[in-house]
Amino acid sequence: MTAELLARGPSADGNPFINYVLPLAASDSLVMDCVLAIGGAHMAVLEPDRPQLEVMTRRHYARLLEGLRKALSSDTVCPFGERDEDKKLYTLMILIMLCIFEGVQGDNSGAVYHHIRASRHYVMDLAADTYEPSASKKTEHIRGFLLEIYAMFALKLSVTPRGLQEENPVTLDPFLGSLEFLSQYKSRGFMIGFGHGLFAMMPAISNLVEKRRKEELCGSTSDDLFESYQSLLEKLDSFDPSSDVLEGEDACPRYQQSSAVAIYRTALILILHSAFHEDMYKNAELLAEVERRIDKILPLCWAVYASKSPLRRMMLWPGSILASCCKKPEHVHAFRLGLNSNPRSPGGVREAAKAVELLWQDDDPRAYGPRGLNMVMKKHGLSFSMC
Repeated sequence: MTAELLARGPSADGNPFINYVLPLAASDSLVMDCVLAIGGAHMAVLEPDRPQLEVMTRRHYARLLEGLRKALSSDTVCPFGERDEDKKLYTLMILIMLCIFEGVQGDNSGAVYHHIRASRHYVMDLAADTYEPSASKKTEHIRGFLLEIYAMFALKLSVTPRGLQEENPVTLDPFLGSLEFLSQYKSRGFMIGFGHGLFAMMPAISNLVEKRRKEELCGSTSDDLFESYQSLLEKLDSFDPSSDVLEGEDACPRYQQSSAVAIYRTALILILHSAFHEDMYKNAELLAEVERRIDKILPLCWAVYASKSPLRRMMLWPGSILASCCKKPEHVHAFRLGLNSNPRSPGGVREAAKAVELLWQDDDPRAYGPRGLNMVMKKHGLSFSMC
């Protein structure tokens, strides 16, 4: 059940969590601790009245951290081989599993940001042009599997309100400016199964948003950045969702992919608006535009949420961004229902739903949009993954 929840799309190799990770766990105790910690975290969220599940999960988590310490010091047997690249791949796998664990259990202290920053050290080598592929096809499959998960986390975290982690932005490396490199792996699409062109725009968007934040801290703003903002807005508005889909019999239907792209596109536009309009909450013209965009995208949100497509498991981030911009009661009701509709959702979904609810209930007029969500998260000491 948990493995099915983790995959966000189909692939030519099925579900890699089942076909790659579980066989490895059968022969490697540290990977087994990863599996049991993640599964236990999910069960503990679903059955909070069984404290023994939390105890068991914490036991495996402690073993996982101790195993990571040994892997970092090369004081453990690597199942992939003895090359430096193999050991880096193994360490990256443990770090990526920790990212997944934090999302499933619903950590709200910002732990995922620490894990993804640590992962970057290994990803830089494993994604480099000078990397020498392993002779083992199994190892190369796992490399592609991990790089896709890393890309999903890093890209989405870079455009997520960080709350307590606001001063620690996620650094994106140049290779994430295109996801074409994923096409060489059979697992392509299991995590980012749509919108590779749109995802490739996220580094530019996150970089611009961060520059704007630093400008505001210095008490000045520049025309050059505002022009870049307008240029990106035009690019997003002219972006054709139906053209940004993965092809092949193993991909989700085009209409599902294009709906997901349209939803993400709208959320990215709202991220940009919020970053470049400190007074967005009282800008009548901009508020009217945002309401029109939500009116237009809401039916697509419902279509994706109501479908059995695995792409619906990618909707937490855009759903939270869109929900933060809701003022009309019918919009609030729709997103409240969507964020709380699945009783089997992992902890990260529940944390996002709580944060958005705190924003809606906050009397401060600035509690609006991604900027307002970030403010509310800081006020309540929150920082978590919306991935």
